[in-house]
Formats: sequence, structure tokens, C-alpha cells
Amino acid sequence: LKHTKEGHVEALARAQAAGEELFRLSTEMAALGPQLSEAAMEVAECSLEFAARFSAVPASMLLTDVALSCTFEASRMKHAASQLQDVRRDTEPSLQTLKTNLGISKILGTMDTETFKLSLGLVGKASSRMLASVRQLGSAL
Repeated sequence: LKHTKEGHVEALARAQAAGEELFRLSTEMAALGPQLSEAAMEVAECSLEFAARFSAVPASMLLTDVALSCTFEASRMKHAASQLQDVRRDTEPSLQTLKTNLGISKILGTMDTETFKLSLGLVGKASSRMLASVRQLGSAL
């Protein structure tokens, strides 16, 4: 926050670019979640089919365990992707506000410290929420 008022516009432009890139990446990740969930369910189905074919107790039990684990992980992936989409929807207005503030500041050529603090707070909060949700989805993978 020790930048000159002219530096605020440049700093806010960098923050906006980072927020928009994170938003774009979270969009892609959220779209992949259901597809990955379906792939894990296919692995679970194959594992159950193999378990049914092999009556040997250790192999059958291991394959059934794999199927249960895949089913659980598929559910986690789908849920995490859904949460990421919700967070994206919630943070989009903050990023739009930031974009508006930046546009006004570019026209004026300067930005007061209070608007700068507010704008950085908005992008910081939005980015933190998206990163937490992205990490949650990543842990489900």
C-alpha cells in the first residue's frame, strides 16, 4: 500500500489479471470434475466385474475394495467440482467490481488509497476462496 497513487492502478491491473487467470483455470477444472468422476466410476465397474470373475478370496476382496474406493473418490471429485462452480459463481461479482474500479482508475489515471485497499481486498478474498476450492478438488484427484 506504499505505492504512489499512479502505482495503484498498475498494481490493481496485475491483481485483476491474476484473478481473471485463476477464474479461467477454475472454470476448466470445475468442468473436468464430472468427467474424472465418471472415469473413476468406470474403473469401479471394471473392478467389480473382475471380482465377480475371480472367486479366489484375496483377489475378489481386493478388487471389491478397489471398487469401493473408486466410488468414494468419484463422489468426492464430483462434489469438489460442484463446490468450485459455486465458489466461481459467488466470486464473479467481486472480480467484475474490480474490473469496473480498474476501468475507472485507468480513465482517471490515478486511484485513491481507500479504493485501492477495497479493490485489493475484493480480489484477495475472491482469489483465496477459489484457491481453497481448487485445492479441495486437487486433493480429490
